[in-house]
Amino acid sequence: MKWINKKEFGKFSVEEYKEDEIENKDNNILEDDTNKQNQQQINNSNNNNNKNNNSNNNNINNKNKILLLKMNDYENRFNPINLKYINQALDYIESVEDCCCLITTGTDQSKYYSLGLDLEWVKPRGKSSFFNLLYDLCVLLERILMFPIPTISCINGHSYAGGAIFSLAHDYRVMNDSKGFICVNAIDNNIPLPPGLIDTMKCKINTPSLYRDFVLMGKRYGGLDAEKLQLVDRTSNPSTILEESIKLAKEIGFKDKLTFSCLKIESYKSVSQSLLNKDLGQALKLKMFD
Repeated sequence: MKWINKKEFGKFSVEEYKEDEIENKDNNILEDDTNKQNQQQINNSNNNNNKNNNSNNNNINNKNKILLLKMNDYENRFNPINLKYINQALDYIESVEDCCCLITTGTDQSKYYSLGLDLEWVKPRGKSSFFNLLYDLCVLLERILMFPIPTISCINGHSYAGGAIFSLAHDYRVMNDSKGFICVNAIDNNIPLPPGLIDTMKCKINTPSLYRDFVLMGKRYGGLDAEKLQLVDRTSNPSTILEESIKLAKEIGFKDKLTFSCLKIESYKSVSQSLLNKDLGQALKLKMFD
């Protein structure tokens, strides 16, 4: 597994996945074996169709780029500086015309995916700064939710609070099966959430009992439990979680950006409006600064 064309944005980076020669050889061997079996089992007309299908799959794997947004700020908390760099990275990714999938993850050396808002940064700056930061997070989540290509949250470690909702805003989630929890612990921190964050979770969690436990009770889940409850789509051990995310990206394949974007706009229209609404609703009753 190789990564090339690294671009840095503050403590964040974007890299392009490149299949190494061994992977290509293995894929070619598998394709050859499959073709031989097909030739024995189906007629010439179907063989021609299979060849065309294989060609299309190769175009998906080889010509379209899978990009990785790596968050390298240890706990990857959201503050104005980090949000600025994340948005710059997303600007770059959107400019890559042949990008077919975005994967986000934390650094290899960290046990964290993201711990949400940077409360240490915001507490000395007062309530107004907190609400501005909260709204800026909502804007980021709206951008991820509506991103014009498929997105995968590769949850390498703890994903808490705003970091967990950031994960949920992605189209897919792959989680570490042996290290880290996903948890929205707003109830434990006495932080009421704005409508946009609530609506994001409601559109991603379709089981009332799970919504109750995850959002209202602040229950945390490890990877295996999260997979059983469909909070995440897959799990993998720490050494292969990124490979599993790449495998998923290949399975998703290329999707027409315009069509995919239009489908998202119609699917998440009300959630998008809620996230971009500057009325933070019940979140304005925060007592942290009283």
